[in-house]
This record gives sequence, C-alpha cells and structure tokens, in this order.
Amino acid sequence: MPFFAYICQRNKNTIVKWGTTTSLSIFVKLDINNYLVRLASGDVSAFEAVFRQYYPRVRAFALGLTKEASDADDIAQQVFVKLWTHRSQLVAVRNLDAYLFKTARNTFLDYIRSRKKNLVIERIDDGMCLPDSASPFEDLECEELRLLVDMVVETMPPKRQAVYRMSREQGLNLEEVSKALSISKKTAENHLNLALRKLRKIVYLFLLIVNNLGVF
Repeated sequence: MPFFAYICQRNKNTIVKWGTTTSLSIFVKLDINNYLVRLASGDVSAFEAVFRQYYPRVRAFALGLTKEASDADDIAQQVFVKLWTHRSQLVAVRNLDAYLFKTARNTFLDYIRSRKKNLVIERIDDGMCLPDSASPFEDLECEELRLLVDMVVETMPPKRQAVYRMSREQGLNLEEVSKALSISKKTAENHLNLALRKLRKIVYLFLLIVNNLGVF
C-alpha cells in the first residue's frame, strides 16, 4: 500500500470526524518546529501528527477554491504527498500554515491549467469551438489560439487539410469524407489522425508558453 494511502487508512475515522466539524478547538497544539525537524528526518509519527492536525484545514481551503468535494480531496492529498516527498526542505520552513496553503493554492492552479489544456485538446479532437472565456484577456488568448489552429491547418498537405475541414468544420463523418474526396475510409482516417496529432502538439506548446508567462 502506498505510504499516503496507508496514512489515510490509519487515520480515516479521525479525518472524517475532523473534516465535518467547524471548530478548531479539537486540535492538539503541536510544537511545530520540533515536528518539522522530525518530519524532515523521515519520522512517520511526526508526519501523522501534522497530517491529522492540518489535513481538515487544507481540505477546507481547497474546497473553497474548487467548490467540489472530490477535487478538494485530491488537492489536499496531493499537498501532503508533496509535504512528505519534499520533507528534507522543511527545516527551512518558519510558517507551516503559510507553506501548506501556498502549496494547496499552487496545486489548485496546476489543476486548473491541466483541466483547461485537456478541455481545449478535447474540443479540437471533437471539432468543437474553443471554450468560452471569462475575461477580455482570455478572449484575446482564445482568439489567438483559434488563429494558430487555422494557420497550422493551412500548412497541412491539401488532402489532409480537406479531410480535417470536412470532418471537423463541416461535421461530415469519415464515410462521407472518403466519398467526397474519392479516397478510402482508412486513408481519410489516417489523414485526420495525423492532423489532430499535429494540432495537439502545437496547442500543447502554446498553452505551455502561456502558462509560463503567467496568463492563466
């Protein structure tokens, strides 16, 4: 059983109980500096103590960001996985609350970026419009992405470009595309797969650049 799954199982009843209370008075006051030193050296009991005290608060913080219980669970668990994975760095931490909540916030942002990237790629695969944006800045970003997709399609070989546009822009199925272009259905399918593969790579690079610039 993975280490974190073991910790969750071992503390399951306590986590459930604490996760449903609105009072923080149940927490036992820890000597955080002492526990961080022990945790940094790989002390499992120190990790469990920190986990039991902070997990409900980190999950509540994540729930406020995601509004979804299952997503909050995932983010909170990732925070403590990172806490254990990078435990050697904890000797330099002076404020564990700030450290955990910053980790939760960054994990949430990674989650949003991943969802947005996957949604864009899924919509390209499905031949749908890009997702509606929520701000003028994102309007510009989405328009740039639409132009980029169109430019990439324009660089494709004529037959592949025709297959893509007929399938994704006109909504024809592969049987109809193959008949219209006088090619086999398998050839049409190969052209479409190659077109989508190229678009996925370009879109991924675009989103990677935008993310690194802090747009999302």
